[in-house]
Amino acid sequence: MNDKVSIIIPVYNVSAYLPECMESVFAQTYENLEIILVDDGSSDASSECCDKYVEIDKRIKVVHKKNGGLVSARKAGLELVTGKYIFNLDGDDWIDTDTIETCIKRLEKDESDIIQFGYYTFGNNQDGIHSNLDAIFTIEPESLDGVISDLLKTNGCLNTLMGTKIYKTRIFRDVYSKMPDTIKRADDLLVFVMALPEVKRVTTITNCFLHYRMRRDSKSHLHDGMSQVIDFDNTINHVYSYIKNKDFYSNVTSEILDNWAVSYKIGQLNNELKYYGEHIPVYKMSDLNRFKGKRLILYGAGAVGRDYYRQLSLYNNISVVRWVDKDPLKYSYDYYSISGLEDAFKCDYDYVIIAVQSERLAVEIWEDLTESWNVLDKKIVWDKPHKIWERLVENDKPE
Repeated sequence: MNDKVSIIIPVYNVSAYLPECMESVFAQTYENLEIILVDDGSSDASSECCDKYVEIDKRIKVVHKKNGGLVSARKAGLELVTGKYIFNLDGDDWIDTDTIETCIKRLEKDESDIIQFGYYTFGNNQDGIHSNLDAIFTIEPESLDGVISDLLKTNGCLNTLMGTKIYKTRIFRDVYSKMPDTIKRADDLLVFVMALPEVKRVTTITNCFLHYRMRRDSKSHLHDGMSQVIDFDNTINHVYSYIKNKDFYSNVTSEILDNWAVSYKIGQLNNELKYYGEHIPVYKMSDLNRFKGKRLILYGAGAVGRDYYRQLSLYNNISVVRWVDKDPLKYSYDYYSISGLEDAFKCDYDYVIIAVQSERLAVEIWEDLTESWNVLDKKIVWDKPHKIWERLVENDKPE
């Protein structure tokens, strides 16, 4: 029992917590480790901390990259992995000293592809213990529907938390390479659903090894209410589409899948309302990639326009150069001044986004833009807005 275990630790502005995480890794009784720190464009002292650790332990590799999100950070670390097994640990969490040794012994004894252990939550008034049964699950093609249905209905005996699992690298690499970079939250949920068809056996143990820090300033727990809702919604839609469109999950009933998606979305909405007490979006834009690097004029300052602006403002590579409305005095937001139509289109812009719900009104605005303000048709965009909590993306079929 001396196969190498690779530990990927994404790091983003966690300089206050990284020492505790790293001390727990250095203290592991299992020594054949490859420790990969991925600095995802941190703006605090995390980058310097990572470089110092290289001098302390020769098992450490460091990647510095532009901020691209958790998925891109894990992928960057995955490129350096040479171990037979892989463990993902967040830079603000920590593990008990015998975690790796106990898990590898059990993995090899059971000849399993994944081992799952329990975890403690702490901080933010959310202290808790989350343990498992001691069990071995044999995953057969004919049993996949039942396993996923059980997971969706009750979480069953398997959870999806990334930091509670050690995977065989072969399986994790194959699955995670297909993970969309657009996933910002709950990548562990999607990767587990994608991995199960590749797995023959999963071991669960009662030990609670992971200490999972609950904090509202962490990368996975805070951007603001808007981004949290959108990012979580995106992941749920991907999981929904994946299960819905894969033959090996064809017997998962629509009732189970729909109930799961709705309950998760409502739960997330309530969570954000609880913590932020702020406006939670109703309308979500689609296909934002087409606007990367573009200058936009947002037309419409009502409910749709408000939600569109909040979403667009999250992206550094999309510029809203004007936010206009035919009746600007009707709307007042403390974060942006709404302009009238006079001189609105004399600035440099690439597109005018019509942000209204009614197709009839959108057509009227479109005609006014071309006839009264000389805006080219090719520069005008209107998509039927959809409510973020009512539509599941069934035509999006991830690999």
